[in-house]
Parts: sequence; C-alpha cells; structure tokens
Amino acid sequence: MLPSPGLPSFDYVRPETPQEVARLLFKSNGDARLFMGGTDVFVRMRDGFYAPKILIDVKHLPGMREIAFGKRKGLTIGAAVDMNSLARHPVSKRQSSIARSRVPRKLRSRVANIPLRSESDRGSSWS
Repeated sequence: MLPSPGLPSFDYVRPETPQEVARLLFKSNGDARLFMGGTDVFVRMRDGFYAPKILIDVKHLPGMREIAFGKRKGLTIGAAVDMNSLARHPVSKRQSSIARSRVPRKLRSRVANIPLRSESDRGSSWS
C-alpha cells in the first residue's frame, strides 16, 4: 500500500524577535524547522523527509526580505527573498562583478517559472 499524501501535524509559531526564534529553537531539541516561504518545507514534509513538531515563521523579521549591496559588506540577500524580487532588484541589474558572478541574469530568468519564482525564497531553494 502506498502512503497517502498529507502533512504531519505541527504547531505554527510566528515570533516577534530574533531572540524569540533562538529561544524556540533551543527549547525544541531539534524538533523545529524555520519557515521562510514554504514551498520546499511543505513538499519535504509531505514526502516524509522530515516532520517538525514546530514551524517557526521568520520571513516577517527584519532583514529577511532585504537585498542590499555595500562596498564593505558586499551583496546581502535575506533568506526570505523570492527569486523574482532578486531578479527585479536594482542591485541585480548593476554592472557589479559580484552581482554578475553570484546570480547571472540568464540564470535568474530560467530558474523555475514566474509563479514559482514568486513563491520560492532564496533560503529554502539554495540551502
């Protein structure tokens, strides 16, 4: 008999601070998973790769959706940045060698389709 598709039960938590995220992760003893976009997390849960007891939503926290480029820090891409946002962002279009070498324009437009790129975040897709 084939297993029936579906998600295991879990608690969804939306902490307000990074400190609260750290506390939840520490208290979970490895039974928690960070949630940034969901496309990859839910597919892997459905397919039985992991079954966290707690999903910790971090995509709303400061910096998670930021894209920035600075001379000292270089390119910074928040873990919850979706691929379409990255492709449209001015830093991706600049003639910066970092932007060209890290995320080539042709690659940005060919990763998945437009709706999936809008849902798929960098953290789950590239980790």
